[in-house]
Amino acid sequence: MLLLAGTRMQISWLKDLVTLCNPRSPITSLNYLHSQGRLISFINSGSPIPSRREFCDYLAWATSYIQSNGVSVFYGEQVIAIPKGPDGTVDVVSRNLKTGTYYQEDQLVSINFDIPSRILTAG
Repeated sequence: MLLLAGTRMQISWLKDLVTLCNPRSPITSLNYLHSQGRLISFINSGSPIPSRREFCDYLAWATSYIQSNGVSVFYGEQVIAIPKGPDGTVDVVSRNLKTGTYYQEDQLVSINFDIPSRILTAG
């Protein structure tokens, strides 16, 4: 992400990682602003557009949250393929850009957070 001083995103904070799918999610941009003690100053700033630096900080904060809940996050990976797997999963095949090593893992993708109960109780 380009982080030149004073640059701003071109989208509203409300178009973050999750708000449109689940406004009650713990990783909304509004929860981020609240946790940083910036919600009131952001509301009073008169602009719904975050700075690029603040949006980058939000992404790092959200990543930290999901990693603390057992979700793996990989950087420097090129996604090669996403073939369908069984039971609503997909296989994510990626290549590490530094080492060239290929990696494949079953993933559950739920765009609308409607995860089938058979998936939640499997294992």
